[in-house]
Amino acid sequence: MPAGLANDRDLRWLMLRSLATLGQIERHEIAAEADRDSSLAGRLGALTARAALPGAGDKRWAWAQLTGAGLSNHERNAIGQGFWLSGDPQLLQEYVNRFVRDVPGLQPTMGPDALARLTMLAFPRTLPFESTMATVSASLNSGLLPAGVRRSLTDGLSVLGEVWRAREGE
Repeated sequence: MPAGLANDRDLRWLMLRSLATLGQIERHEIAAEADRDSSLAGRLGALTARAALPGAGDKRWAWAQLTGAGLSNHERNAIGQGFWLSGDPQLLQEYVNRFVRDVPGLQPTMGPDALARLTMLAFPRTLPFESTMATVSASLNSGLLPAGVRRSLTDGLSVLGEVWRAREGE
């Protein structure tokens, strides 16, 4: 760390998340850093970094944590923020169907505002493909989603569409 920043925990977690996204750090290194930083920010930083690891096993772990029981809304949000940051796009594409099914399925355990925020943060924004947009659109057209989830999906879909159209114009 540069002089004067050695004790900057937030910067350290940003760097560790970046290393995780690149696959340049291992789970045990993230865990060791989490042991050194027992603050809430440390816990959330570790979850985001762990979810950002690109391996298939790491994605299975992250998805199970995101959609399972026992985590706080903040912890789910941290995992949702890291999940789509890295990984083989084909592997990640398999989770798009799960996203539109599993995240709204958390409604019985989360309040409407918390669920809308999780939907926004865990949106598959790194997959600007027709298949992603079709899956999200089909979910929106089902008419079964709470208003906040619909809003978050609509906003995410709008951004994906802009990225996709920009890439098509290249």
